Amino acid sequence: MKRAIGCVVLSMALIGCADNTSPDHSRPADSAIKDVPINADTHYAAAQLAESRGEFGQAIDQYQAALKEQPNHLGALYGLGCLQVELRHYSSAINTWQRYVKATGGSAIAYCDLAYAEEWAGKPAAAVSDYQRAIKKDPQNENTRVNYGLMLARQGDMDAAADQLGAVLPQAEVHYDLGSVYVAKGNKDQAKAEYEKALKLDPDLSDAKAKLASLSLDQ
Repeated sequence: MKRAIGCVVLSMALIGCADNTSPDHSRPADSAIKDVPINADTHYAAAQLAESRGEFGQAIDQYQAALKEQPNHLGALYGLGCLQVELRHYSSAINTWQRYVKATGGSAIAYCDLAYAEEWAGKPAAAVSDYQRAIKKDPQNENTRVNYGLMLARQGDMDAAADQLGAVLPQAEVHYDLGSVYVAKGNKDQAKAEYEKALKLDPDLSDAKAKLASLSLDQ
């Protein structure tokens, strides 16, 4: 069961906005950057290669070089924004996602990633506004609904969180996600209650079984 939706997954407390549903900025093979003119696409290819090797500083330099050549290069903007969030460079990420919003004409996923960075930069009001913009663009966008719901849950508004999650997820998964937020908050009793609700609705939800068993062992 995959409940981490984002361009990166750092921890339960850090779930961003794009995984397999994110824009298709395909990663080229090593051979793609050999014997070709140096332009925005080759810098982007070099950035992707450096990132895959864990050379994040070099990757950022190459993404920025691509954007110097082509300021609205979607792949470079997306890759740079994701990497900046992963490294917790939230102010820089906000700037990149704002550029991505403009470059995509205000796509739902762009507003979603911008909102995610804003939340973790300590700007919850801005995050709410941009999540709502994303929902207006695409009411059934799972990335947006889940991440907005998790943000509301972290803020303690569980009813509103359940409404957002329930717009795109089965109710068993809604309770599972709320349980995970309670675990992150250190509220094990409420987490157990949510996992039990999830299993009542879907007895085969293996992740909920495992989390509930783990919580029982801790007590």
